[in-house]
Amino acid sequence: MQFGLVIYAIALPPMIDFYVNVLGFRVRESDDESAALMADECELVLLQAPADIANSVHVTCPPQARAATPIKPVFFIHENLADLRARVHQWGGHFNDVTQEWTYHGDIVCDGWDLEGNIFQVRCSEASLMMPSDPVELKG
Repeated sequence: MQFGLVIYAIALPPMIDFYVNVLGFRVRESDDESAALMADECELVLLQAPADIANSVHVTCPPQARAATPIKPVFFIHENLADLRARVHQWGGHFNDVTQEWTYHGDIVCDGWDLEGNIFQVRCSEASLMMPSDPVELKG
C-alpha cells in the first residue's frame, strides 16, 4: 500500500523547503499552486491555500501548534531524534524536547509542528538509535 497526505500551505515555497530539508522528501513536481513530494512510498502534496483561507489563518513566529486539527501525520524515520530536532528548529518548525518523548510499540515517539503549525508525529525504532545517523543533505 502506498500512502498520501495533502496539507494546505499558507506560503508554499517555505513549506516545500521544510519538508524536503527536514524529513528528506524529494520534489517530484511543483508549480505556483502545488508541490508533490515523495519519500519512499509516501506522497505528500502541498497545496497553496486559497487566498481567503490563507488570509484568515494567523501564523506566528515562532510557530504555534494548530491543535484544533483532528488528524496528525506520522513519519517513521531511521535516525536519531536529536538530529531531526535540530533540523526542525533550523527550518522554522518546532519539535518537542527530549523530556516529551515516549515509547510506543518499541518506537521512540515525539511530536512537532512545521513552520505553519501543522502538527506531525515522528517514530523512530530504538534499534535505529544505535546506528550512526546519515546526515540529510540540506538545500537552501
